[in-house]
Amino acid sequence: MSESQSPSEVPSMDSYMASLRGAISEYESGKSMRSAQAVKLQLAQELIKQEAWDDALRVLRPLWHGMTWRREGWWDLTEEVGTILREVAVKAGDGGTVVAVDWELMSSTFSQTPRQTLDITKSLDDVDTVKGKPAVVLQGRDIHSFLSATFVFEQAEGKVGEPCKSQLSVTSFASKGSSPVTMAEIKIKFEGSLKPVTIRHSTEAQEVEVRPENTSFTKVALREEHGNSDDISKERGLRSSTLIGEESLHFLPGQTRVFEMSCPLREPGKAKAISATFALAAPLFDLECITEFDHITTRDVWWSQKPARKRVVRADPHSIIILPKPPKMEIKFQALKDQYYTNEPIDLNIDIFNGEDEESLASLEVTIASDGAGSPRLPFKIIIPTAPQSDVEYKPDEETSPSAKLGSISSSDTISAVVVLGPIAIQSTYEITLQLKYNLASDLETPITRTAAIRLNIGSPFEANYDFSPRLDSRSWPSFFDPNEGKPPSADEESALGLPQKWNLTARYCCFAGEALIVEDVSLAILSLNGGVACSAIHPLPNTSLGLPILPEALAESHFDVLTQKLSLDDRRSASLDLSLLIQWRRDAPESPSNTSTLPIPRLLVASSEPRVLTKLSYSEDTLQPMVLHMEYMIENPSMHFLTFSVVMEPNDKFAFSGAKQSTIQLLPLSRRGISFNLLPNVRGEWVRPQLVVTDRYFQKVLKVAPGDGMKSDKEGILIWIPPDEE
Repeated sequence: MSESQSPSEVPSMDSYMASLRGAISEYESGKSMRSAQAVKLQLAQELIKQEAWDDALRVLRPLWHGMTWRREGWWDLTEEVGTILREVAVKAGDGGTVVAVDWELMSSTFSQTPRQTLDITKSLDDVDTVKGKPAVVLQGRDIHSFLSATFVFEQAEGKVGEPCKSQLSVTSFASKGSSPVTMAEIKIKFEGSLKPVTIRHSTEAQEVEVRPENTSFTKVALREEHGNSDDISKERGLRSSTLIGEESLHFLPGQTRVFEMSCPLREPGKAKAISATFALAAPLFDLECITEFDHITTRDVWWSQKPARKRVVRADPHSIIILPKPPKMEIKFQALKDQYYTNEPIDLNIDIFNGEDEESLASLEVTIASDGAGSPRLPFKIIIPTAPQSDVEYKPDEETSPSAKLGSISSSDTISAVVVLGPIAIQSTYEITLQLKYNLASDLETPITRTAAIRLNIGSPFEANYDFSPRLDSRSWPSFFDPNEGKPPSADEESALGLPQKWNLTARYCCFAGEALIVEDVSLAILSLNGGVACSAIHPLPNTSLGLPILPEALAESHFDVLTQKLSLDDRRSASLDLSLLIQWRRDAPESPSNTSTLPIPRLLVASSEPRVLTKLSYSEDTLQPMVLHMEYMIENPSMHFLTFSVVMEPNDKFAFSGAKQSTIQLLPLSRRGISFNLLPNVRGEWVRPQLVVTDRYFQKVLKVAPGDGMKSDKEGILIWIPPDEE
């Protein structure tokens, strides 16, 4: 009780403290840990006011070790608790707690306000009541240490008798104004067959060159040092040993130091780096901070001696598989093609040769990975011709890679396997990894692994572009004067009642393969019909290039007549077709299977209410008379308006024509009318331009004439070909 405190106040203070402890119990029983910790901090502050340092220390020390604020990144609260704990520990003479708090508060994560010390070795200079020399042990997962460490093996696998490169990267996140830290030693602990490594500080070590980004690279030479045997080693009659290296362990704030070392691999099995222990020897205390590599969230990288680094993308870079000896079984791919294509089934023939001196029991595991982020996982099969019961099939929804049992393989024997990939729909690059796992018949406990990998570039054999243009349809249009028009169709009749239209789709496809391919067929597939339209027929036009080899980068064409019709005559909506181009092809080799590549076609618009002018060209078949060309123009009015058109055929010095030079045509709604001309050309072997000008009298709009079969067009209109005279 302080002198200023009256006796009447004591019961009320005791009651208040009891209520705080009761609140802590209630919050902890209800799993409200944040609230419980907040009340604990409040209780500690009340104890500090009463100068009950030991009681406050008993409250604050477990709070500092286990508070959720640190795990959740509430650094202001973490720093506040640490600062209060340090003040209490100084008063209570708890030197170990003072050192532990100072180690955490050295981190640049916390505020840069002046604190009690920025030199960790002087943490106890202001503590007068410490008894003895504290030995502090900190777990990196329980505090926010300013030293972070990662450990990476260069390779995922190694072999007995060979050295294995590895790197320990240590980064100091100490505050800018803090003093450099010199560790006495760093001990690396392994799980498995690797011996522990200790790097000791040496004042005689060569000064480390600081590279860009405040990094340094050091190669540490290791030597084996035998020490006192532990209990297990004594039972086995073995002497324990440690790999020792000496290097400067001086760490500047913000510096990353990379220690590269080479460890000998002497025992088969799996080894994993578990932790790094930083040991600090100060005049007034000793400290060890244990950093477990599995709890480090920074990315694992491999540093080179030059100022460069690369990210390690292995799933577990802290571990290494140590193989007993180099495998003598071989994996050979047979008859690989230079290029594989989409929509083509792929068979990878594999020969597995047993070069061991004795019989082996083997299994084959296949993994397929794609370089593209959007590429799908592939289904595949592993077929063993000599053991069909061992065949396995992999589906993309399975998490583990399939493994086919190859059985027993005698020395110097070969067994065959086939990896069958289904047709791949999109272009991508796949890496196929084969892992042959086997055991010698004389040593079934020691696995041996042989790995082989290939990259398959899956390319598209064809690319195409398209022309889609209207053609003159010979089918009749509905008539208002026909009493049968508009009647519902019978069950056997076609249900489309709209205006019939004919279109021509020209597909120009180019061969992007690295070899000649034989195109067997080209067709169209209807994916969907949009806007109330029916596609009554698709007629492929004759194609003389089918069945012949198409060379790389060569161009070929296929033409299709597409007949469409609206389902209802009153439907004025726009309509479209979704089609795809199907190219059936095979390699130019005996017994090559046929494949079908599917190429997308942009959406095709097939209905419009705007008037248009279509053409049709035919040549005179009478070879004894002068050449006469028959031009037929059709003016269509698919709208619901009465339209009047002015029609003018302009003269041309390359041909004479018969027909109305100038006329006026009136069209009812949903009607069309044809105009015919006979052309007598006076040139041969040239393109000529018949210029028919059709003008909408009301809107004064000139309609563009659509070219028909055997014609082409440019900005000025259509062109027709006048063939040369036959010799």
